[in-house]
Amino acid sequence: MATITPASSGHSCFLLKVPLHVIAGILGELDTVRQLVPAIQSHSIFRDALKQNFHSIARSITVAKIPLEILPFAIALLESTQIDPTDYEAVQGLITRLATASSTSTDEPLPTAHLSLSDYDFLGQNYAAAESLAGKIAVGAIETMTMSLPLLRKSPEVTPEENYRIVRALFRYQLMCNLFCLDWEAEEVNEELKDIPRYLFFNMFSPWVNEQLMCVYAYLERKVGYALDYLVAHDEQWARCPITWDEEPDVCPYIQSFLCRGLPFLSQVACATTYDERLRLPAWDWPPNVEWDFTPLRQLIYMVPEESLVQSLGLDDKDTPLESYSPAQLEQMARPSDGTQDSTASNLFRLWLGAHTDTSIFESMWPDSTDRNLWDCGYVLWDYADFDDAKDLPVQCAEVRDRSSYLSRFRDTWRNEDIQRLWRLRDDIWRARAFQVGFWPGRSAGLGGVHGLSEGTKKLLLRKWQEYGLVEST
Repeated sequence: MATITPASSGHSCFLLKVPLHVIAGILGELDTVRQLVPAIQSHSIFRDALKQNFHSIARSITVAKIPLEILPFAIALLESTQIDPTDYEAVQGLITRLATASSTSTDEPLPTAHLSLSDYDFLGQNYAAAESLAGKIAVGAIETMTMSLPLLRKSPEVTPEENYRIVRALFRYQLMCNLFCLDWEAEEVNEELKDIPRYLFFNMFSPWVNEQLMCVYAYLERKVGYALDYLVAHDEQWARCPITWDEEPDVCPYIQSFLCRGLPFLSQVACATTYDERLRLPAWDWPPNVEWDFTPLRQLIYMVPEESLVQSLGLDDKDTPLESYSPAQLEQMARPSDGTQDSTASNLFRLWLGAHTDTSIFESMWPDSTDRNLWDCGYVLWDYADFDDAKDLPVQCAEVRDRSSYLSRFRDTWRNEDIQRLWRLRDDIWRARAFQVGFWPGRSAGLGGVHGLSEGTKKLLLRKWQEYGLVEST
């Protein structure tokens, strides 16, 4: 990690003799834009170098580290925070610019002279979060795929193309949230006008690339749901919150709201493994009750193509199965933004086609829970070795769909009687006015981690629970 320490008097005299462009090069080696603050506070020459070379330094720290093919998505995500999502012309313009930039192969980075220091910081923070999430998604999904699909990837290591797919999908996911997951208190929206940019957003990519969004969504939903379940089960501050464990994540307004909190927050959720780490998450406060129409999953449903595609593809009707499509019709669904790695010549496409061969294009992309196991495998994210026989793919994918999930929510590790007992005990704690933060172990009677209770109150509670058979006598 690159850092700059305060200069001593001797070093200070030496620094004054160093050309500013050399100092700028040193500053450009910092890991984050935020490290510039202590640097310029440590010596005036760093401040002068930054003043004269602001954009070159900021680009070196952030933009230069972001791959050229990802930069358009990062810039679009930044711009989505600077426009009114109900200004549909502005949203449409943003999506159109992204479609052009992402489908054009160039070695020249996008212009960044208009960016501020906070803009560069946003780009750096979100790219770092996306890379962190991509690594975790890859580890989990590849492990699940290995247990589920009898297919080989080209490399045991995550390839640059595979990492790109995941990072691209993460940026697209958060861009979707910023543009279409409006706050429930937002003014009335014009659904007819809103559907235009939403259609453009999903039409920018082919159906098989759009399904990569479902793979990253499934991972994020599972991680957020697990973390929320864990806090509801163990944190005393959540004891009286109106959350029921009977709600599935796709309809739980709290989980759907947390899924919109941004890539840095989602990365922190994925990295947190203990009670203290989850509790310290900065954005982990009580969310608004998001309406279904504005949830991430609701937006993903719009990736289903419009029925006008029947005519443009020359299909007999919308129920025509994919196995009946000609090569030309399949190629017509590809998009320039897909990239060569996701073209109809890729094994990734062949697997997607095999998974949906007996359904129509209008049914293959519906976020149906029957495809959950395939999304957990990240099945459209990987570079596969050549298939022995592509005819086996439909059967192999059907077998994956029919299996019980390898993954479960935290609540699924609790028996119903444990849950009922949990609420009775925690209700008593709440009524005893233990308002401070504290860890409730759940299955045992220990109260050592609960603050705000006197020793006398703890003894009374334990005696009451023992009399009612809620905890074992000691």
